[in-house]
Amino acid sequence: MDSRIFIIFVRMKLSVIIPIFNTGPTLERCVKSVAMQGIDNMEIIVIDDGSTDPQCNLLCKQLCLTIPQMIYQRQNHAGLSAARNHGLEIATGTYVTFIDSDDYLEPGTFAAVLPLFDKDSKIDLVEFSYIDKEGHDKLSRTVCFQDLEYEGFRDYWLKGKAYRHAYMWNKIFKRWLFDKVRFPVAKNFEDVAVLPDIVKQCQKVLTTHLGFYHYTWNKNGITANASVTDLSFLLKTNIEILKETSDKEYYKSILNIQLDAYGLGNKQLELPIMPYYGTIKLYVLHLLGLKNLCKLILFYHKVIKTLR
Repeated sequence: MDSRIFIIFVRMKLSVIIPIFNTGPTLERCVKSVAMQGIDNMEIIVIDDGSTDPQCNLLCKQLCLTIPQMIYQRQNHAGLSAARNHGLEIATGTYVTFIDSDDYLEPGTFAAVLPLFDKDSKIDLVEFSYIDKEGHDKLSRTVCFQDLEYEGFRDYWLKGKAYRHAYMWNKIFKRWLFDKVRFPVAKNFEDVAVLPDIVKQCQKVLTTHLGFYHYTWNKNGITANASVTDLSFLLKTNIEILKETSDKEYYKSILNIQLDAYGLGNKQLELPIMPYYGTIKLYVLHLLGLKNLCKLILFYHKVIKTLR
């Protein structure tokens, strides 16, 4: 009789990675919105990035008692990217997704989106709709996607205008896409740096009207307080992508990043001038050059601020 013992590992279907840092007031809402998604085969990986607020640690321990799918680990403070990377190292799912701890999901989102992968084995990434900056009086907007398929990076990035919504949190990925990809540590706007490397591996990307993510406005968050260093990194990242693929709409978006970075103090002009026209900014760019356009826009913003 063969006495060898065979151990069968049951692979989790979905791994949900939630980094936290001093987000006690919104953490319970976030985690419970995931736990109540109606997915049996799921793990909720909460990585505490060295929170200094004792409420976070206490709340996580309490949630673990009532949410059996939850895995809670702490690390020394190293930033969002490091926390996500930590989560990826321990994730066991066939699929993986990310949620920011001050956000939450509409009920039934995962139950609606996950079956889409079964309809076509070539689908490696599914993106679903979201509310952007929920809670902000002026900037809040709802982004609803059509049911569309994209093949190849250029198709999704330009035709699908993925650069406008290059977020990790409103997407479900096949886990293998991250086998050789990690988030850049100590960098903000890291999603834009990682998503192209992910999409280039995909056979198909699907956008769907199903599901909904609530991205809430945080006046103390990275987006609201982007520094010149943050925007400079975002600019460099997009310029590298621009070398591979471009069109007028994408170029216009990068030009705006260059203008914003200049306005915050980065006087290093890196954006190449490309033969795109059709807007006042683009015409002024070709007529006066990038530096003069930056100075003109900066002067315009100062005048508007004075008039207010």
